[in-house]
Amino acid sequence: MYGRIHSDICNVPLYLLPGVKIQIKLRKTRTAFFFTSNKADSKVTFKIEENQLFVKRICPNPAILAAHNETLIKGFPATYYFTRVELKTFTFSSGPQTLSIDNAVLGPLPK
Repeated sequence: MYGRIHSDICNVPLYLLPGVKIQIKLRKTRTAFFFTSNKADSKVTFKIEENQLFVKRICPNPAILAAHNETLIKGFPATYYFTRVELKTFTFSSGPQTLSIDNAVLGPLPK
């Protein structure tokens, strides 16, 4: 599998300043969440054998780094604005094959 981390901080359109430390914890969810079976006695194991995190790194112009350092020395904090993504859950019965939900997303769509 390959994909983006769908988290609020990962949707910030700005680059992080050098020296900013971020800790990301990824947890596997319950097996019942991602695997369904018609057999009640089925035992399934899911093992992650390898994982990788791809990080985009850039080398900015030294003048830009100097300007950032001057601003930080003056006491202005580095501020990263991001849009908080809120999720809604919907429950529907197992009978219908299609479902239409009005106003499922209000505002901009999450990335």
